[in-house]
Amino acid sequence: MADPLSPSTILALALHSQPKSYCIMLGSGASRGALVKTGWEVTKDLALEVACAKYPERVEQLREEANSPDWAGAWWKDTFSEELGYSQVIEKLTSNPVERRDRLSKYFTNTAEGELAKPSIAHERIARMVKAGYITTIVTTNFDRLIEKALEDNGVSDYQVISTEAKATTALPLSRGRVTVLKVNGDYADDTVRNTVGELKAEYPEHLSQVISQAFNDFGVIICGWSADWDIELRKLLESGCGRYGLYWDSRSSKGDPAKAIIQNANGNVIQTEDADHMFAELDDSLQALERMQVPQLTTDLAVAKLKRYLPDPLHRIELYDLVMGEADRVMDWVDQSGVLSSASESVQQLENAWESCLSRCQTLHRLVIAGVWHDNGSLDELWLQTLQKLADRSVLREGSTVVRAPFRKWPSFLLQSIIGTLASLTGREELFIKSETELTVQNGLGEALPFELALSQTDCLPSDTVKAFASGKYSRRNYPVDELLLDSLQGLFSDFVASPERVRNAVIDRLYRHALIVSQGPASDLHGYVENGLYISRHAGWTRDEPKRPFSQDRFTEKLDEEGRRSWEAYLGKPISDGVEGLRDSLVKNNYPNQPY
Repeated sequence: MADPLSPSTILALALHSQPKSYCIMLGSGASRGALVKTGWEVTKDLALEVACAKYPERVEQLREEANSPDWAGAWWKDTFSEELGYSQVIEKLTSNPVERRDRLSKYFTNTAEGELAKPSIAHERIARMVKAGYITTIVTTNFDRLIEKALEDNGVSDYQVISTEAKATTALPLSRGRVTVLKVNGDYADDTVRNTVGELKAEYPEHLSQVISQAFNDFGVIICGWSADWDIELRKLLESGCGRYGLYWDSRSSKGDPAKAIIQNANGNVIQTEDADHMFAELDDSLQALERMQVPQLTTDLAVAKLKRYLPDPLHRIELYDLVMGEADRVMDWVDQSGVLSSASESVQQLENAWESCLSRCQTLHRLVIAGVWHDNGSLDELWLQTLQKLADRSVLREGSTVVRAPFRKWPSFLLQSIIGTLASLTGREELFIKSETELTVQNGLGEALPFELALSQTDCLPSDTVKAFASGKYSRRNYPVDELLLDSLQGLFSDFVASPERVRNAVIDRLYRHALIVSQGPASDLHGYVENGLYISRHAGWTRDEPKRPFSQDRFTEKLDEEGRRSWEAYLGKPISDGVEGLRDSLVKNNYPNQPY
């Protein structure tokens, strides 16, 4: 009998097939990964501040007594004859909202160690799911603004925050599809936060109650980090709605009797997980895997068929341009909307998934360019270069006038340039390759326009240490893991035109040789100051036994170079091609590459 699907897998399938049908509900446990104190921990800290201010001569004694988990509540009740609560302690310490915000901001913007709080993995993964269109409503009992920060970091700026009755009265309905952060217990800067036992038992104001009920009635509910033990009124609203599409609750926070009762009555599901970070990382990974399966083969084949009809007919140049450039735009729309490539990954697994997602989403564009360059006689070089430039231009991420470093957004242009270089090796299109490396530019973090030979470096786009961990360590023993990854990723794309896998492999390796020739021998070689190494110099790729020793890729390059290609290279290098080739070989020998154990 086959193993049943896990609740996490079932949830991923449901979210993928019915986006925006679930809301996420977060409790204090969801912010644990960000090391931010909970509302109750803040309340106890503030109670200690009051005690120290009231009895300055006993500061050391009070701090020692405060280590007891029950001290703050007991001391407060003995001193003020009331239960300790967030609102009560704030009233003693502050006199107006501005003063309160200033006093409290350190707790909700800093970690327990005093460092600036950053969104956790859970926050970032949730934000990516929002960016990708799976989630539009986030319910949270937390006072912090970490989920808002994560949304903004992932390019989601058009969202509404509902944290008070006044905001609930004027808010857009959740059904409108606008992203909403519903802070049911308030924001730390609000006057009406709910934190005491009495406040958590009290009914919500009318409009806020209606919005919360709508979230629980109109959406399935994914709960993480919330125990249901203390938020009595919120628990009642959940019980009365309990998820139109289903209820999922993380295993760590659903152990109490109230949570168990809700799960049983709603026929809900418990997701076994270590914590919020692991839960949402696994869910997001599953969604990304499902995304990679979305590009239909028929769509790609139809696009290539259209391209082949347009290529020989000058009257269809506009349609051809729209077809290729439109697909480039769709690739970068995916980059912008999914958020998959916008920032550095917190795990190798996510980065590997992102690479696979990028390959899958670029598949149609890759096949269009391969077919186009293969059948084109050079008259359409400008189209292929403009396509590559468009990917590079749209890879630049800005915050205001500042260019933000986001190297993984360069992957589509990095991949397409690698494909064009491989095509040049296969077809002898030297002019196209040289232009793709030297005439196109992309902006760096200083706003400078750098040629591709500098801006699309493998070191920047794909860190070797990370790639070594890809595929369960498949590349861990490789000296050039990025080259090996590219080889594995690109080899199957040329099967429609090249029957021999070995010929494709040599072409990928020979592209690396051409790139090294540009970097080490071109006009900008003084800027590099090093010899560009790579798979083309490895022992596996091969060196001649006869003297002078040289990589086989050098021989293949010179043997295949026709007169037109020679002129293109010499015009770029500013010297005979033989001088450039020998200059690169001499540099390799000087660095002892032929004798190193690769």
